[in-house]
Order: sequence, then C-alpha cells, then structure tokens
Amino acid sequence: MKEMLHRLVIIGNGMAGQAAVEEILQIQNDGYEIVVFGAEPSHSYNRIMLSDVLSGKRSFSQLNTKNRAWYESNRIKLFTRSPVTKIDAERKMVFTENGYSSHYDKLLLATGSVPFIPPIKGVDKNGVHVYRTIEDVWSMSEISRYRKNAVVIGGGLLGLEAAKALKDNGMDVTVIHLTEHLMEQQLDYDSGTMLQMLLEKTGLKFRMNAVTREILGEDSVTGVKLQSGEVIEADMLLICTGIRPNTELARNAEIMIRRGVVVNDFLETSHENIYAIGECVEHRGVVYGLFEPLAEQARVVADSLVGGGLRTFEESPLSAVLKIADINLVSVGNYAGGDDCEELVYSDPAVGIYKKIVLKENRIDGAIFLGDTTQYRDIYDLLRGNAVINGKRQNLLLGGG
Repeated sequence: MKEMLHRLVIIGNGMAGQAAVEEILQIQNDGYEIVVFGAEPSHSYNRIMLSDVLSGKRSFSQLNTKNRAWYESNRIKLFTRSPVTKIDAERKMVFTENGYSSHYDKLLLATGSVPFIPPIKGVDKNGVHVYRTIEDVWSMSEISRYRKNAVVIGGGLLGLEAAKALKDNGMDVTVIHLTEHLMEQQLDYDSGTMLQMLLEKTGLKFRMNAVTREILGEDSVTGVKLQSGEVIEADMLLICTGIRPNTELARNAEIMIRRGVVVNDFLETSHENIYAIGECVEHRGVVYGLFEPLAEQARVVADSLVGGGLRTFEESPLSAVLKIADINLVSVGNYAGGDDCEELVYSDPAVGIYKKIVLKENRIDGAIFLGDTTQYRDIYDLLRGNAVINGKRQNLLLGGG
C-alpha cells in the first residue's frame, strides 16, 4: 500500500510562495503533497518586472516564471482565483472564497502585502489605481491608450518606477510627493534631489512638499487639488503611498501579529505547523519588502520543512534598487549616518553621480550609490560580513581596499 504523503498548503502564489516551492523541490520533491492557493487569475510571475509591462517594453508572457505544465510535472496542485478566507488552526483546515476547503499538515503563509490608501476625498472615483498586480497594469495600460494626463501620488521606489513606465507609454506624468526629496526612506537630501534632477530630464514633473487634498471629478477622475490650492489635471491617478503586511487572515486565526506575522529564526509563527515568509512577516521587529531577503527566507523555510531544520534566517540590511531611464541607484542600511558615524561622500551633479558610505566603529553601516553602482556588491558584502575597515577610507569610494 502506498504511503500517504503529508500535505503542505501554501497560501499565496506570489514571488515568495513560488520561491519557497522551488527551494522545497530542490531538497526533495516527494515528501509532501503541495497545494498552492493564489488569489490572482494567473500563475506565478515576476512582479519586479511589472513596470516593463506597463511601459510596453515586455509582454506579460515574458514575466511568467512557471506555466501550468511545470506545476503538473512537479505534482503541485495550483488553485488560481482562489483567495483563502479562513484558517482553522485547531482543525488544520483552510477555506477559500469560492467554497473549497483543504486539510493541511503544514501551512505556509505567503500572503504578501496590501497597498496603503490614504484617506483622500474622492479616492473611490473611477480612474484611481494602485500598483500591485498584473491586473492593475492591464487596467492602466488600457487607459493610457486614449488618455493623456497621469498623476502619481508617492515619490518612493514603486511610484517612480510606475511614473516612468507611464511616461514611456506616452502619458504626461506628474509625481506628487509629501516630503522635500524623493525616496526619503532610502536616500538623503543630496541624493534625493539629484535623482529628481535626473528624472526631470526624462520629462517627469514633480510637486514636492505637496499634500493632495481632493480628487476631482464626478464619477471619474479629472484632476487633483493640492493643499496649496493648485489643481493638476489628471485622467488617471495612481496611488503609491506604501504597503502594509497582509495580516488579516493570520490575525483572524489568532496567530501572533505586530506589524506583520511574527516569526522566529526558523520562520515559524506562534501556531504549531504554521510558517510564514515574504512581505507579510515580521522578523525580530523588521518587515522586509524586497526580493533578496525573501529568497533567503524561502531557503530557510524549505530547510525547516523538508531539510535538516538547522538553517536560520538572520537579520538582513534593508536595501533598495532602482533602475529606470538608464539611472542606476542602490541604497542599503543606515544611509542617513548620525553623530557617531563617519560619512564618506563623492558627488558630481554634472554627470549625475553620488556616492556615500557610512561607517560606524570602523565598519560599514550603510551606503548610497547613484549613477555608478559598480562598487555596490563589494560594499554590501563588507556590510553583511561586519568587516573591520582598514586602510584609507576614501579608497572605498574609488573601489580600492
């Protein structure tokens, strides 16, 4: 008689969930019956490349990481358009919106994040979009075919990528940002203002230190009104004001939540047999929204589930990467410095290059590279390794030891 496999249920078919599946298969592909529930209609795709689809540089098919045949060949049951609405941890069951239920032996939460929507008057009008899924991109791409003016609220990483993609798609784009410089969560004032200058050369427009008070129009968007009284015409409004961990499902199952789903170093939640990875989790007080730490989380959770269970997830320095309009930008760790830090800076606004390395107690604590990122990987490795820096400090900016 064939031995019955344990069932691993994964909630979420985004990049984190998909990475976990691939890591599990690399260790062993016959220890679990794997069932994946995804809310979206498509198979897994590379969400990082959505801007290329929005700009018209790539087709959606080029983003698909795995097709239906791959799931079938690996004996993975994939349910698309099947958002899970309830977890019964006591009975070890999950229930979907479309009436399906499944038992699990182990459960992995990879529910990702949800957009933060500020309470702006008129935010529910037609033509107001967020930027998270391929369906969001398809909707905006259709509007851009016959509309001219777009406004993006939010000058962070996602907002800038979307703004440039809409510009490449032929729209006139204005970015409204709350603070005095772009990407203030990853850049200091000098690099943020230099980035704005470089993006303005591509045709993007900016309103800095600006607060959106109202979205104008009857049923559909016609413009936005700022606190200053200025009205900006808009046929489309894109809100990119940050994300929040998607914790509702876990919260309703009485799994421990703070900012995200709380996990330990093995990515176990407060409930036995339930794990979590990706943008939904909080590890040692930190929430991660970038792929590199998510990939490491996938390796750790795979080891916890089907490996030796010895691998742990260590704190990873927060980093950001922006690559649009031939502008290369990376930021990692404590970019802002402080009274107890040493700052090394090289700036050449004429050619759009800014480099900053922050040292604390003879160790790299953070860095910004704009325009020239060739040294970033070396600096990142020194930061991750907590290496003591000897020799001439300025050599770090020039690529020396």
